[in-house]
Amino acid sequence: MKALLLRLSELDADAGNAVRVIAFFDALIRDRAEPDTVARAAARLAERPVGVNAPGSAVLLRFAPDGTSLDPGARPVRVATHDLGGGGCVWLEQAGGPLPLDAIVLERLAIAVAGALGHRALPAPELGDPALLELVLSRTAGDAERSRALHLLGLAPARPVRLLAVDSDDAGVAEWAKSTFSSCGGVGNGTRTAALGEAYAVLTTEDARADRQAPPPGARVGVGTQVPAAQAWRSWQTARTALRFAGRSLLPYTDATAHLIGAPVCWWDALGGFALLAEHLPAAALAENADVAALQRLAAEPQGTALLTALHAFCAADSLRRAAVDLHLHRSSVADRLSRAQAALGFPLTTPEGRARLTLALVLRRLIAAAEPEKNQTPGR
Repeated sequence: MKALLLRLSELDADAGNAVRVIAFFDALIRDRAEPDTVARAAARLAERPVGVNAPGSAVLLRFAPDGTSLDPGARPVRVATHDLGGGGCVWLEQAGGPLPLDAIVLERLAIAVAGALGHRALPAPELGDPALLELVLSRTAGDAERSRALHLLGLAPARPVRLLAVDSDDAGVAEWAKSTFSSCGGVGNGTRTAALGEAYAVLTTEDARADRQAPPPGARVGVGTQVPAAQAWRSWQTARTALRFAGRSLLPYTDATAHLIGAPVCWWDALGGFALLAEHLPAAALAENADVAALQRLAAEPQGTALLTALHAFCAADSLRRAAVDLHLHRSSVADRLSRAQAALGFPLTTPEGRARLTLALVLRRLIAAAEPEKNQTPGR
């Protein structure tokens, strides 16, 4: 393992290399290495001076990359640090600038040193080891690498898991996901999160609570199918597809809210054949549909948002009266909006066929919006 990490400066911050760094420090922990041994090994690995300051244990160390001891009081200004607990920290000197894997080196150094010092409360890996979760969710990862990553995350390959894809810049979404997918109603012990690309990935081993609540305002969530942990990447793919159907809906959130026309949470298991639209039809083809084009024109009108919201409510409800109740409007006001939309679309909306056609058009419009940067909506990851 050490041979694979002789030149950390030449490694990219991909999931495979992150796992190698984690394994490097895990080996030190298994060998019950002393704090000075851990710090020396980290300095050689990082190719830069490393230091440890643990006031509660009277430990103050600083080592050069060649393992020689340095004056700990001469620590330079440009350093990256990680909390060690008890007022202490570990640090990595960055005179030549940061490297891609510095954060993981620091995190694992802190855990290894805390263990060597006998601290009862070790620094917790941030965001459930995002590099490990990224590796678990990669379709191209090898079975051996994925298996080791699952082991480091504390997950058996056969354990059922479910992935959520979350589009939001609100840190509260992660807490919402943990409480929604937790048998005890608090932070789920089987929940791990990481920022991956344009969305947060939330892996959970829990089933959703019956009294689940709406996510924070502006958040969009796609819920993937349940799979064994060894196939978590499949659930991640379905969660990302479901996310395309989710929207920042103006309607009150309930489990009964239609999942296909912009509700903030969309479950892959409820999509059925509609998932094929997102997986196989390009946005350009969707935009050419006449019904979608008519909806786009309606949305661009001065009262377009209110009109489209009424159409969403009408398709989500079982009647015009119910739609009016959901929107807190008089029935005649909703009927007037439907009449305007019907004239623009060119087909009746109150027949079963018309409602189905309208629902499909709203779904296609949602997929177009999800495929493009949402310039006029709340930004999210």
